[in-house]
Amino acid sequence: MKCSDSTDINYRKEKNHRYWNLFDLSGKETNNDQSFSLNKKQEEQPCFPTRNDRVSFINQFTIEDRCKTLQNYLNTVLKHPKFREHIATKEFLEVSSSSFVQGLGNSAKEGAIAKRSIDDIRGRSIFLRVPFICDKLRCHHAEKWFVLKDSYLVYMDSDSALIGFPMLIDKAFSIKHDYRKTSTNNGIKIKNLQRSILNKFEKKDDRDTWFGCFINVKSKSLFAEQNSFLSYAPRRQQQYAHWFINGQSYMEAVAKAILAAREEIFITAWFLSPEVMLIRPCDDDSMRLVDLLNKRAEEGIRVYVLLFKDPPLVGLNSRYARLKLMAKSPTKKNIKVIRHPNHIVIPGTESSFLFSHHEKAVVIDQRIAFIGGIDLCWGRWDTDEHRLVDLCDENITELKLPNEKSDQLEEEIQKEEAAVGVTEKIAENSIIDNSISGEHCGGKCAQTPGCTHFAWTKYNGGTCWMKTGGASKSDAFATSDPNMVCGVIANKPENKASGTTTRYWDCCKPSCGWPGKVSGSNAHVKSCRRDGYGTWSDGNVRSGCDGGEAFSCNNHIPWAVSNQLAYGFAAATIPGLSEQQRCCACYKLDFTSGPVVGKSMIVQIVNSGSDVSANQFDLQIPGGGVGIFNGCTSQWKSPSEGWGRRYGGVSSRQECYNLPPAIRDGCFFRFDWFKGADNPNMVYSRVQCPQELVKRTGCSRND
Repeated sequence: MKCSDSTDINYRKEKNHRYWNLFDLSGKETNNDQSFSLNKKQEEQPCFPTRNDRVSFINQFTIEDRCKTLQNYLNTVLKHPKFREHIATKEFLEVSSSSFVQGLGNSAKEGAIAKRSIDDIRGRSIFLRVPFICDKLRCHHAEKWFVLKDSYLVYMDSDSALIGFPMLIDKAFSIKHDYRKTSTNNGIKIKNLQRSILNKFEKKDDRDTWFGCFINVKSKSLFAEQNSFLSYAPRRQQQYAHWFINGQSYMEAVAKAILAAREEIFITAWFLSPEVMLIRPCDDDSMRLVDLLNKRAEEGIRVYVLLFKDPPLVGLNSRYARLKLMAKSPTKKNIKVIRHPNHIVIPGTESSFLFSHHEKAVVIDQRIAFIGGIDLCWGRWDTDEHRLVDLCDENITELKLPNEKSDQLEEEIQKEEAAVGVTEKIAENSIIDNSISGEHCGGKCAQTPGCTHFAWTKYNGGTCWMKTGGASKSDAFATSDPNMVCGVIANKPENKASGTTTRYWDCCKPSCGWPGKVSGSNAHVKSCRRDGYGTWSDGNVRSGCDGGEAFSCNNHIPWAVSNQLAYGFAAATIPGLSEQQRCCACYKLDFTSGPVVGKSMIVQIVNSGSDVSANQFDLQIPGGGVGIFNGCTSQWKSPSEGWGRRYGGVSSRQECYNLPPAIRDGCFFRFDWFKGADNPNMVYSRVQCPQELVKRTGCSRND
């Protein structure tokens, strides 16, 4: 039946029905009513347009008109909810749910094909193969929707779009279509390094079309060629990669990547310990793997973990790891864990008893992959020093007998007791900060705010040692007392000045991040790439606020050292000091107003503060307002006014969840340690920069 006939019948039914309904009102239906009813029906059920023009009357105009009519019809079909999802529409257009997923690439061909997995019966006894003998009945074939991409083939269920199995186009990828290889008519046998499948077609033309597509895709794929060194992947140029030698740097990078995840986290491991601490030292459990994954899962990130299902004899305790991880994310339930394989031995079949998953990988958003041989478990965390113990600062390089250990301990106690009298020997213009063993005196001084030099007399000589950067030898406290171990001397505080604080976070490259901004040095503050982690070695990269690719680093956020002390970064203007004299200098802020009275914060100046008033420290706090510059929209796609107000930023801790996870802790700092203080007053003084700040910025001063 033609479309017009169907419409006529429906229309007459609608007309009669409407005539009787309207009879009591008007007695007759108008021509306008009839046209409206017809158009409405055609919109609800689009029909294929038909024309009866003779061939002799067809010209270019009628062809274009027909094309436009056909185009409108197809668009109407796609707008209709039932027709759009109908299998006939998908087969005609050769599209599916995977056709429009960003990042998967274009489909070379799609369609429904009858399929049988040949390796479903591999390794089974002859008795289990009986149901598959009768090929003509096709009882073992199932119709699946196949999608051929540029580097892989995948099939899925036609109704649910559930992916069955992806086949990579690798160096063993082959396609056969002759009867001798497929043992079936109109079939194609596909094989790669992983498995084999057999596709069966009703028509020879369909088989030949698909076979041609397979050959075309394979000929263009780099993965189908033999790679250098027999590698599974081809050689690529200009790839971003970083080598990790020890667990310390590797686990810290994994933790930061997990915090930066935006969609999903995938982990596969031979051995996984949920309680392993990824970043050490840490004052709380936030850097434990299980707590880190729980935090991200509750924030909406999907976490997938694949563990080797070890036999009890191996002792990896994967069952405990699975239960521990699955117990997390109670509200979102975003942590999924699979253990594989099941070690079952059945006579006459292949067994996985001697098989184990030995891959170690962490994949973030299918964008960053950590691959190699380091499991996230106990015993893998190590530093470059390779200490024998993880209990103290001593690097034990040799074994000692029990009596030797006791003698050494007694000697150390005597040294510590002798060091108590050090405070009486310090010059009047200096104060003692600590007394420790001479071996670590310099390191302690470097970590002590305000420390400029130290005194140390060796037991065997009476030599005075200077901290690198000390003014002169006479500035150190010299003594010949053999009992004196180490006096770490901190200069008395400079003259203090009163000032005010504000807050900001504009994501821009620090103004102290350009070479030549530190007087007498080529040092400059680190700037980072768009992800906030990778740093630029070139200090001349243009700022993201000026259309460039350099931004503020994710770790340039404030953090609490204790209940009374915090570290951070700021933009500041100090009267009488030029930009070159201010950049990378550290100041201690003693707060005198608001809920932070009695607390102190040591900040390093990373921005010169061209728009900051004298004696004003603009604290760098995520969510503090972008101010006059806004690089956050370019870096994080934040709103045009930043998060919250342009000046002042967010107004509650809950609003911090609108920020990227990588800098969210800095926003929490404002409402936790900083107690939500709004621009408190303070008294500031110049101090020596703590190493924790210098390590993050890569910038220090010699004055």
